[in-house]
Amino acid sequence: MSFDFHASPPPGEWMNDPNGLAFQNGRYRLWAQHSEAAPGFREIGWGSWSSSDLLHWRWDGVAIPYNEGCSVYSGSIAATETGLVDAWFTRHDHSGNWQTQIHAVGPDWTQTSAKLPPEGRNCRDPFVFFSAATQDWVMLVAEPCDWNDWASEAASHLTVWRSTNRRSWLKKGTIGPWHPPGVMWEVPALIEFGDVQALIVSLVDRRGGATHCSVRYWLGKFDGAEFRPEPDFCSDGILLDDGPDFYAAIPNLAFGWPDHERVIVGWASSWATARSMTWPGGVHGGTSSLPRTITCQNGRLHQRPVGAASVLKPFVRHWRPGEATAIEVCGSQARLTIKIEPDGLVAATRNADTPEPIWNSSRLLSLTNPTDIEVFVDCGLIETFFLTEGRVLTAYVPGGTTVTS
Repeated sequence: MSFDFHASPPPGEWMNDPNGLAFQNGRYRLWAQHSEAAPGFREIGWGSWSSSDLLHWRWDGVAIPYNEGCSVYSGSIAATETGLVDAWFTRHDHSGNWQTQIHAVGPDWTQTSAKLPPEGRNCRDPFVFFSAATQDWVMLVAEPCDWNDWASEAASHLTVWRSTNRRSWLKKGTIGPWHPPGVMWEVPALIEFGDVQALIVSLVDRRGGATHCSVRYWLGKFDGAEFRPEPDFCSDGILLDDGPDFYAAIPNLAFGWPDHERVIVGWASSWATARSMTWPGGVHGGTSSLPRTITCQNGRLHQRPVGAASVLKPFVRHWRPGEATAIEVCGSQARLTIKIEPDGLVAATRNADTPEPIWNSSRLLSLTNPTDIEVFVDCGLIETFFLTEGRVLTAYVPGGTTVTS
């Protein structure tokens, strides 16, 4: 099944976090959290999709299945010395909520017998990569607070593990905590842009029982044990996507990628949206986002739709400083309004029949340069790119097909 330019699960099934994006045998391949037991998040494995252009996606079936009371939680992929792709993921034992890191060897995803550190109740989402700085393998593992008992947990952080052979791993350091207890860290990733690295973390703010999701990043230096943000970089991190429906962002596997670009893709949903809104076609949990080219410019990350998206026809609104403009996407169940003031402050609101407000004017964008605004609408999923700023806002408006300004 395809939502035109978003990978989605078969009708009646569930999808959430992307776990890998690679180019193999002439096709782009995406792996993500998947369950046939929709609409709930349960009995999770990895599903597989492929595409010839990063726009139109084919469902290729289950890659790593749920097995014997154990779900296959998020992780990452990495290339071996021979060019094969391996998977690294967290096995979640539902009987005791015990989490163990696992290595699976492609292309058949044969799981190795050795358990990888760490293991316990809340340690997951291994991101494995070869570090140019340390010339060995690095594994970042999220150690988040507990979903329900967050008040009794310490602040979330990452642990750093390294290996020369990808079999024996030693703990080398800790990253964070940079947020108060109750703000859960998940799905870490690190992208190298020459001498600068971008650390990306997905967050769920559980304080007060909320489920506010976001993806934040820091630019800085990773030395193999610690990540030190650049001086004066926002201590809270900067939003990678300014909308309410973007989570678990992961970068492409650079090995074998045809044009050497760095690309990022996320879950075009959130833990509030996935469970409270009805997606078209009987799909549950949402879809993947439109893949985006990501670059580092002037101390910030910039995103653009991938080159293949040029064949699409987005709604384009021209804006210059000193002007005011508004864009509305109207659907059968909700309305998204984006207002840009003459001083460049942007506020977005979405009214919908949801249990909590998802996004409102308390979170403001600030645009300082002339820009074109491109709005992609597909089955109610809105991805708005502020092109000169390289920023994007992703939101879901059920039944949204009409754009006005």
